Amino acid sequence: MPVRGYYRVRTGKNSGVVLTSGSGSGKGCGRTLYWVTIGWVVWLYKWLFIGLWKASKWLFQMALILIHKLSVFIENRLSDRGHYWGLKKVKAGVTASLLVLLVGGCWVTNAIGQPGAQIAATQTEAIIPTITVLLTSTPVIPTLKPTSNATTTTAIELTPTLTLPAAVGVSCVPPESERQSATVVKITDGDTIVVELDGQQFSVRYIGVDSPENGSTGYSEAAELNRSLIYGKTVTLVNDTSEVDRYDRLLRYVFVDDVFVNNEMVRLGYASSGSWAPDTACDDQFAKTFQTAKANMLGLWIPTKTAKPYIPPTPTLNTNKSGIVEGAGSSTVAPAPVNNNCDSSYPDVCIAPAPPDLDCKDIPFRRFRVLPPDPHNFDGNHDGVGCEG
Repeated sequence: MPVRGYYRVRTGKNSGVVLTSGSGSGKGCGRTLYWVTIGWVVWLYKWLFIGLWKASKWLFQMALILIHKLSVFIENRLSDRGHYWGLKKVKAGVTASLLVLLVGGCWVTNAIGQPGAQIAATQTEAIIPTITVLLTSTPVIPTLKPTSNATTTTAIELTPTLTLPAAVGVSCVPPESERQSATVVKITDGDTIVVELDGQQFSVRYIGVDSPENGSTGYSEAAELNRSLIYGKTVTLVNDTSEVDRYDRLLRYVFVDDVFVNNEMVRLGYASSGSWAPDTACDDQFAKTFQTAKANMLGLWIPTKTAKPYIPPTPTLNTNKSGIVEGAGSSTVAPAPVNNNCDSSYPDVCIAPAPPDLDCKDIPFRRFRVLPPDPHNFDGNHDGVGCEG
């Protein structure tokens, strides 16, 4: 039978004759196909197993060295205390202890990975802190939160959902919003407070209102009103949409007793309304309250009275060079010139009405006629003549 191709004879030290195929066409294509398909995978696994084997040998050698050093250390310490066990016994004890620790660690890891343990962990994470277990035998009452499918024979009492009071303007607050109970520990100004919540202190900014800042007119009045409303009291905090503002202050609607504090600050005239999206649920309520307070001139919107400046009159024939009115108290004295800024209680001179209150040292006149009601009290002895001294 004819033989295709050719064969080469190769000899080696420990082997006999080996025939290798010398076919020109099958040699190149077969090797290429082998490496393209599974050759590289076999090569990768080969070196992976070699690496694992070398790593295992190294770890085993390191473990032996560690056991030896630890055994020598323990044996020396025992010898120092008069116990001569011998290195072999100590090494056997150390080896046994490490094996027990290894097996115990594997057992604990396997127990944690069981489905029952995972379910228990899930249930533990789902505990509600607002459910109080009533245990009469223990002084400390733990807070638990069982899942919906959990059963228990222990008497429990659910903490009721925080309900909002029937305060003015409360209808605008989103009913589904989160509610928290906190204690007010500091008043920052008319629209910012500091509360203690779950053992930590947080700065709270009232939603939808704005009061004067520190250094502005009305700051102290607004802060004092805020203090009188809620300082030291337990309040209910209700959020709208945002959790905090850019200064990391909690954004909340605040309620105390039957008062909606945000709306109350505006209603009494010590804060104005505003709109800061997306927390806009009560914008319309606050705007209406603000317009009413401003129309009624409450709080900061009370008009400021401007004191009329004192304008000394032009000297007339009624006064001499010393400013003393000649013939004071006489009906024949010529009246002072008409001036809209002159008080009618002093008909012979021109003195501005109160306020401000004037004393004799504030005016240039002496011994002038005084008529009731004498708002500046120039006629102390009520004899009809002012500033006689």
